[in-house]
Amino acid sequence: VFDLLALPGDYHEQPVKSDPQYYFRPWKTILVRTVADGGESCYFRADHAVSMPNLWRLIVGKL
Repeated sequence: VFDLLALPGDYHEQPVKSDPQYYFRPWKTILVRTVADGGESCYFRADHAVSMPNLWRLIVGKL
């Protein structure tokens, strides 16, 4: 998961429903549920205008 939203240090558990971050779907759907089922998840925070073109170049360079 990557976004401009800063998550707390322990992002493996979802926040309480009174916290607006509870409704940030990628956190709950991708991070919390994946880890709860024994999977592995990664989170990084970056500006999409910079990170997405760089990711594209890395992927295309591997093809």
